[in-house]
Amino acid sequence: MNRPRMTLTLAVLFSVGVFLIAFGDFLNLQTRNNWWWGTSFKLYGALAFVLVGCGVFVLAGAIGLFVDWHRVLLKRPHTVRRGEVVATTVGIAFIIMITLTAYFAVNYTNFANVNNIANLSVSTVWTNNQTTSARAGTYSYYFGSVRYAGYVSVLVQNPSLPITNIRVIYSAYGVNFNQETVINGSGSAVFPVLPSDIEIEVGNGNALSQTETITITYYY
Repeated sequence: MNRPRMTLTLAVLFSVGVFLIAFGDFLNLQTRNNWWWGTSFKLYGALAFVLVGCGVFVLAGAIGLFVDWHRVLLKRPHTVRRGEVVATTVGIAFIIMITLTAYFAVNYTNFANVNNIANLSVSTVWTNNQTTSARAGTYSYYFGSVRYAGYVSVLVQNPSLPITNIRVIYSAYGVNFNQETVINGSGSAVFPVLPSDIEIEVGNGNALSQTETITITYYY
């Protein structure tokens, strides 16, 4: 095989390998972020893995061919030593193993995160055991940013008076949510939330000033 044909072959292999890896990663990103694909989630995830794996092997083959042909391509027509070939082969195999291991690890982590979010088993504490004091008929205001659909829990502890008003307000996807719940004594109120910036109001519905301890947790 002459030098131009060798060069063209290596260029095609490198291009195909890079394309397969890039397209596989693109599909993987879509399957993790686009929930509208529904039942296609697992299919596209498997296809992404196959494409990336094929891309890695094509790149490894291109590297191997380059090592085998580099004397001709660089106009150094000396015989490649057997030790060089063995060392290069071992190196390529090691690169493939590390790449696939990293890809498995990243995708396992991503799948675990998606599975946890789908089951609403991830939580973030927005306000932790904060003591508030409010005059009669007034509210304390808290704000949070919701990235995934889920729910918000507002826990009221040790109120000095029996009545606490909890209200959650947000607008998202055409929904104007404005709901208030009254808690008698210690207790909690739970509100569904959609991705948006939300406002949480903790009010005093008593005739006198009131103190209480508030914990707000976002579950998704």
